[in-house]
Amino acid sequence: MGIAAIPTEQLAWAPVVLILLGVLAWEALRYRARRICRAHPKPVRMSKVREADEDVWLTDGQELEEDLGAVFHQVYVCPECQEVKTFALRQPFSRYKFCGVCKHYTSTEQRKVLSQPSNGRPGTMKVHTSCRHCGYENTDQRPYMPIGYSHGQRRGRH
Repeated sequence: MGIAAIPTEQLAWAPVVLILLGVLAWEALRYRARRICRAHPKPVRMSKVREADEDVWLTDGQELEEDLGAVFHQVYVCPECQEVKTFALRQPFSRYKFCGVCKHYTSTEQRKVLSQPSNGRPGTMKVHTSCRHCGYENTDQRPYMPIGYSHGQRRGRH
């Protein structure tokens, strides 16, 4: 059974699978390379700090990000020179956003629609932003146009 016996539909996914495997391999190499201390003539592999001991190395903002479930931090220490590297892994489904003031993922948004769009014109919504770390708060109004709204009517309705 050679390649000629494999249906064309199955071969159509081959480039996608190869690209995905290539990306995963590249990320694995980057992951390993970043955890090397290059401050020595011969590169030294850094040691991962246990989860229970990480708080010593994290800032207050980083600790809050972890407590909120917005970011997971990994801390590595060079066993020879004690250089520390901290890596932040953003949690993809966290409700916390990036705060432009304190630079941490500790900000939330609350939205309220004030007026619906009509006659092809956008409505308005009030957006209240607040940060749990630095205390920043802001409320402003933005245009509101729901997804699928076009020319005064929703798609799918005639």
